[in-house]
Amino acid sequence: MLLSSHSKVKESCNLRGNVKNLEMRKEFCIILSGIGRNLRLLLNGFRDHFNLKNKEIKSIVNTFLLVFLFTMILEIITHLSYNKSSFYEAVHHILKEEGGLANVRGDKGGITNYGISINYLKALIRKNPSLINEFDLDHCKKIDAYDIIHMNQKEAEYIYKTQWWNKYGYGRINYQPLADKIFDISVNMGPTKAALLLVKACKEVNNEKLYFKTSSRLNGQIVDYINSLPEEDKKEIVKRLKVLCLRHYFEIVKKNPSQRKFLRGWIRRAMS
Repeated sequence: MLLSSHSKVKESCNLRGNVKNLEMRKEFCIILSGIGRNLRLLLNGFRDHFNLKNKEIKSIVNTFLLVFLFTMILEIITHLSYNKSSFYEAVHHILKEEGGLANVRGDKGGITNYGISINYLKALIRKNPSLINEFDLDHCKKIDAYDIIHMNQKEAEYIYKTQWWNKYGYGRINYQPLADKIFDISVNMGPTKAALLLVKACKEVNNEKLYFKTSSRLNGQIVDYINSLPEEDKKEIVKRLKVLCLRHYFEIVKKNPSQRKFLRGWIRRAMS
């Protein structure tokens, strides 16, 4: 039984790794095709402008462009492989925490599926009316419970990627566990609160008087700071974030005892 469980875990890890590689390949192909088109235009323009006919000169130009292209490819591979966290690994954690369809009395979000609540989706459509066609599954020209109940995982992942991961820049963090944690906090508490807790955790870990201009999006200053830290410090930041999350949840219950029924789940989520 233990061996079977271990095999399933290993298979799951391999699957997530394959998905991450596929994501990287897609990004790489898009960037590479764009570079190829631009290089062809540059080469043609260069030849036309200087009216090059000498084969040796053309060979020099081609060699220079090939070296330039090779250098760019290496930079892109390095960037995609080492300087970004994977959305698909992070969203796997989110979906595990959020679960499937739920309609808990007292939940301010209302009926929820994959962590996407009806009130959140309504607010999203108000800000982006063009999205109504993608999420109005019963074609009634408004968001209702039917749309939440019949939402599939891919649609939920699309929302998480476009409205959280890409929008707030969590993929720029080069330490996956930290990217996972701040992404989870953002989904659960909101992006502004997540950014504030991240800054606070950084200050607590290094006991430094750090000043970062905080907003819902992670600015380049704090991302560069985090990415420059040794891995041990990044691990400590994750630990501090867990403690800060616990404090936040206990404060919610203290202010509003009716939320106590959610506390056990919040504690588990904070420590995951």
